[in-house]
Amino acid sequence: MVKKLFFLIGLFSIVMIWVPSLSNAESLSISIIVNSKNPIKHIEDSELKRIFLKKKRKWSSGVYVRPICKSEDTPEGKLFLLKVMGKTIDEINKYWMLKKQTTGEREPKEVMSDDFIYRYVCVVEGAIGYVSSDYLKTKKHKRVKAIKVIESKTPYPKKGSFININLYRLCSSNFPGQCHFGTSKRLLQNNKAMLTWDL
Repeated sequence: MVKKLFFLIGLFSIVMIWVPSLSNAESLSISIIVNSKNPIKHIEDSELKRIFLKKKRKWSSGVYVRPICKSEDTPEGKLFLLKVMGKTIDEINKYWMLKKQTTGEREPKEVMSDDFIYRYVCVVEGAIGYVSSDYLKTKKHKRVKAIKVIESKTPYPKKGSFININLYRLCSSNFPGQCHFGTSKRLLQNNKAMLTWDL
């Protein structure tokens, strides 16, 4: 199979799209929470990763670990995937596809709601999950406790303002005339080894 070689042939336009401005941004923070009966007080990223890859089965108390996470479509899910798991969405999907095929193991349950995760951790002794730190501040969490806070270094934008996005064109040397158009963010995901820049 002939490997396609993509190359950047030029910046050719600047577009304005309705997305949050980085000058009007706010940071994102997530809190790792467990049931209040769990004796753990702090957790390292390496142990978190083992838990959410289902490589760690039990807590020190002998209770089975029950991980639950936010959907990859949420800002919290994306932050956790990047900062803790150290994987892209494609990489984590391939990992679980192989797991299902070889061991029958399934990925942790994914939900969209902070409230669902909070309630689940409240009632399941071995549960561990993560919610927005802002959400957790609104709760009197006697039945759950936060054991770690993870923050994004890059501010997350607020809604309601414009930002300049560079529009690039990629073409294939194998198939002249077939070009791919998109923003730098999209191209970074599709061709990350070649295109590296910040938004």
